Amino acid sequence: KGEVQAAVKTAKEELRTKSAELANVQKQLAQEQKAHAKALKELNALKATHAKMKRKVTASATELESLRQQKRARTGGGKDAGAVGGKTKATGTGAGGGGGGGGG
Repeated sequence: KGEVQAAVKTAKEELRTKSAELANVQKQLAQEQKAHAKALKELNALKATHAKMKRKVTASATELESLRQQKRARTGGGKDAGAVGGKTKATGTGAGGGGGGGGG
């Protein structure tokens, strides 16, 4: 009878120990999941910022090219436009741009 009680007592102690370990591991897991979620949220925010900046750069480049074409059209091609600029303008804007770029 004493051996059975000792075995039960040992099993209960082991169970308490394992339960405490399990609780600690679950707590750690919850902390890790929370940290992961936070990192993921930050990453998504950075991705959104990157996409926004990329769109802005693209729009700015498009606007800059448009302004350059307008300047070429006003100045008749000029030194800065060159032959390549004239071709780009002529093909980019149609017949109106061809006369100014080629005649200059």
